[in-house]
Amino acid sequence: DNRDDHGWAFPTDAMKGRACDLCAELGLPRHRVGARIHLVDATTVADRDGSARTRVLVRLFSRARSFLPVELAPGADLEAVLVGGVPVRPVRRPGEPGRVQVPVRVQSLGEESQVVSLTFRTAAVVAGGRFSTFDPRLPEFPGVPVDATTWRLLLPEDRDYSFTGNMDAVEEME
Repeated sequence: DNRDDHGWAFPTDAMKGRACDLCAELGLPRHRVGARIHLVDATTVADRDGSARTRVLVRLFSRARSFLPVELAPGADLEAVLVGGVPVRPVRRPGEPGRVQVPVRVQSLGEESQVVSLTFRTAAVVAGGRFSTFDPRLPEFPGVPVDATTWRLLLPEDRDYSFTGNMDAVEEME
């Protein structure tokens, strides 16, 4: 079937690809998205010295991508990667520190999203001390649209915090 995601029919795959290229040249969104992340659900636990461990669950639907590109924040050390609950080894390319390719399954329409789990840690801001600023970062997924993100921050209780950024606080736990 030579229909794109909008249902438009093309006589050949080459013509369908060319239509997508023309849209890109005109600054319009491409017709076919090889993968889409429905939800990024993250939990970060911070210690008093500013070190942190983060688990990110990614609900991914991939129609055409065999690998999910992941770009970690500077200083983040990837500890574990699971796809569908099974450990996988991400591909690291020389000369691209902090960037990995996670092998994922290409899916058919009607299948449920697959869950990719990433666990990483960041080193202490002040070794053996207490941090005055904490700037946690989530990984990025270049070229893959993300529909929604939730992020739970579990922080030491003996201090006051203020937040900036483009995410809205939903709940403060006492």
